[in-house]
Amino acid sequence: MTDRRHQNYSMPTLIAALAIVSMLSLQVTTASSAAALSQTGNATANASNNATAASRNATSASHNATNAAGNATVAAGNAIANALAAAGSAIKNATSAAGSAIHNATSAGGKTLQNATTAAGKALQNATSSISKIHPSITVTPNSVNPGDIVIIKGSGFGSNDTITLTLDNSSSAITAKSDSTGAFNATMTTPKDATAAGTHNITATDRQGFSGEASFTIVAIPSNSTSSPLPTTAKS
Repeated sequence: MTDRRHQNYSMPTLIAALAIVSMLSLQVTTASSAAALSQTGNATANASNNATAASRNATSASHNATNAAGNATVAAGNAIANALAAAGSAIKNATSAAGSAIHNATSAGGKTLQNATTAAGKALQNATSSISKIHPSITVTPNSVNPGDIVIIKGSGFGSNDTITLTLDNSSSAITAKSDSTGAFNATMTTPKDATAAGTHNITATDRQGFSGEASFTIVAIPSNSTSSPLPTTAKS
C-alpha cells in the first residue's frame, strides 16, 4: 500500500521542478533571444557601416567624376582657344599672302600693260613711219606707141621686196614684178595689137599692201591690117 503522504509530498516537488524547468527554459529562451538580438544588432550595425562606407565611396567617386569633368571642360576650353588662335593666325597669314599676291599680280599686270602699250606704240610708230615713206609712182616710156609695141614701166616708192601687180586699163590680164629693197622695180609690157586700141591707156601698179601708182600712154597708129591679140607681157625687177 502506497503512502499517500509521500505522494502528496512528491506533487509539490514535481510542480516546483516544473517551475524550475520553465524558468530555466525561459532563461534559455531569453538568452537565445538576447543572442539573436545581439546578432541582429551586429548585423544591422555592420550593414549600416557597410552602407555608410559605400555611400562615402560613391560620394568620393562622384567627386572624382566631377573633378574629371571639370578637367575635361578646361581641356576642351583650352583646345578651342588654341584652335581659334591657330585659325585666326592662319586667316591672317592667308589674307596677307592673298594681299601680296594681288599686289604682285597688279604690279606685274601694270608693267605688262605698260610694256604692251609701249611696244604697240613703237609698232604703230614704225608702221606709220613705214607708211609715210611709201609714195609709189610709175613712169611708162615711150608715152606714145603703135599697137603691139613694148613699153617700159619703172616704179619707185613701193613696199620693199614686194610683189607688184601691173594691169592695163583694169584688165583681168596682169603681169607681176618684184621690187627691190628700196621699193623700186622695172618691167615691160606689150601693148594690144587691136585696131580699136587707139587712144589713151592707163597702167596701174599695186603692191601687196594696197599702195599703187598709175601712169598713162597713148597708142597713136592703127595699121589697117591689125588684128586683136592677147596681152603679151614680160617683166623684170
